[in-house]
Amino acid sequence: MNETIPTGQEKPVHEHSTDENTNKPEKIVIENSPLNVVVNKGQINWGTITETILVVITIVLAIYTVRYASAQAHAAMVADSIAIESLKYQAKTDSENAIKQDKKDALFQASQYTRDSLNRESFILGNRAYIVFCGFDPINFKLDGEETTINYWVKNVGQTPAFNLKPYSFIVEIEDSLGKYIREGEAYLKRHIFEGENLGTNDSISHIFHWKKLTMQDHNTIIKNKILLYFGGMVGYQDIFKVPHITYFCITFRVGINEIGTYKKYNELK
Repeated sequence: MNETIPTGQEKPVHEHSTDENTNKPEKIVIENSPLNVVVNKGQINWGTITETILVVITIVLAIYTVRYASAQAHAAMVADSIAIESLKYQAKTDSENAIKQDKKDALFQASQYTRDSLNRESFILGNRAYIVFCGFDPINFKLDGEETTINYWVKNVGQTPAFNLKPYSFIVEIEDSLGKYIREGEAYLKRHIFEGENLGTNDSISHIFHWKKLTMQDHNTIIKNKILLYFGGMVGYQDIFKVPHITYFCITFRVGINEIGTYKKYNELK
């Protein structure tokens, strides 16, 4: 049946628009995907998803590998640092132990040397020669122009002989001049230490001191006024160990009376 269209009116035409993409699936964009993956709505692209997953896994593995390598490097650095500190500590300990051992060795050597020295010194002291002053004969003062002499004795009381005995003696009236004569005597013995006599153990020997020619004035001054005189001297010698020694002696006396004493100084063995 035909539809009648009123006059002046046009039959509406229904246009059906044809879209080329009408039959195509709507696309969904995954914005957060590293590869900006496009997935068609209603259609799953498994190849693209698989690739995406593999890329993500690769990135994760790379990050893990980097972190693991960094951790391993840090651990190696820590291990090296510990090893270095351990070596430093061991070196310090070894050095301290070496110093302690050196000190022990030095102390031992010093004590050994001291002990040996003491033993040697004790042996020398027990076996060397000792010259002692024994006194003098009565003095014969001469007033006839001859020289007045004093004959004095020394003895070796040591265990071995004494060698190269050399005497030096003097008489003074002034106490303060004793030191001067002692110094002169020491210098004299140093010059003549190898020019004397030898003396065996327990042997004695006399030496003559040549004083001077006494005048009557000397006789009156010294004998009548009973002047105090100082008779001193020394004997230089060597022991069997070739060590030089000096025996000092100094006595006081007054001529004409029996008064003889030992002076407070210059009586010693060296």
